[in-house]
Amino acid sequence: MSDDVSQLDFERVRDILLSLLMKMEISRSNCPTGARVATVSYSNGTSYLVRLSDRKGRPALLQAVRGLSPAGSSGSRHLGDAVRFVARHVFKRVCAGPLLRKVAVFFQAGWTRDAGSISTAMLELSLLDITSVVITFTEDHNLPDALLCMRLPFSPHLHQ
Repeated sequence: MSDDVSQLDFERVRDILLSLLMKMEISRSNCPTGARVATVSYSNGTSYLVRLSDRKGRPALLQAVRGLSPAGSSGSRHLGDAVRFVARHVFKRVCAGPLLRKVAVFFQAGWTRDAGSISTAMLELSLLDITSVVITFTEDHNLPDALLCMRLPFSPHLHQ
């Protein structure tokens, strides 16, 4: 967890992610039905938690997300680098298809220090036909206006 992310914000992200995973139909194979899920964490670097190729079912994904703990980081978050990582690495072996949709969801708490690079990175996603959404917890943010941003109120019971 970056030095500028609170424990409460970390728990909010985990609760929302659990809620999303519980409502999704998760694919366990290359079968064209259901979602294949990858999860990355980012701070001043980006790393995989779950890869698309892991093909984990819902119980394993939920267990992996519930087991997340905030790993300390001395740096601040770089959302633009994380978006670029997703564009270049996460979807690179995903086959195209008429019914296939590639969607990347990013969580951002507070202000970002790399607002300019976020626009460029989001453009990369768009060029690769990847729909992207940024979820933030405050109306007071400095994300580029062109992004599709959603502000979610916090509910401690989202995943029930």
